[in-house]
Amino acid sequence: MKRLILISLLGIFTLLAAACSGGGPQGARPDSSGNLTILQEDSEGGNMKFSPNSIVLTVGQRVRLVLQNKGQKNHEFMIGRPVVYNSAGEPDGFKEDFFGPMADQVKAQTGMGAMLVMDGKVMQGMDMSGGNTAGMDHPGWMVMSNTGSEQTVIEFTVPESAVGEWEMGCFQDKGSHYDDGMRGKVVVVKP
Repeated sequence: MKRLILISLLGIFTLLAAACSGGGPQGARPDSSGNLTILQEDSEGGNMKFSPNSIVLTVGQRVRLVLQNKGQKNHEFMIGRPVVYNSAGEPDGFKEDFFGPMADQVKAQTGMGAMLVMDGKVMQGMDMSGGNTAGMDHPGWMVMSNTGSEQTVIEFTVPESAVGEWEMGCFQDKGSHYDDGMRGKVVVVKP
């Protein structure tokens, strides 16, 4: 009988400890200096992903997202909500752009082979004046990272207006990258 009571108490304490720990959203968080590296990865089997694919940011925090394309394909990086679909039913960006309200306060350093595009217009990076920018005309703020490009750094302070759940996504190749798993969750919390 004592053994049964002891096992029951141990189980109750284990459940209480689990319930009291780790509250809040789960995901990678920037380190103490604000850096968070996000890898853009793909494989021959068609698997596409951001790694990590779930991140948590805190209001007031100065963040440096470091994007690195480690895949064999070109990739986009956008944060927004909700996903919009074009007339062909393909995912094609976000209705609300995460960076839109703070666009004038965001600093971006595009590496060689990458570019910053805002509302379909190349703002920084590769010279596309004579090239094809088709497929990059998503509304909002986007980083395009070509295969083998250098890292791109996006630096900003998380505003209170961003509290809530967002999504990061790549809409390359008529949305097939998004459909193949290149998407993830971004949660903004209050301190």
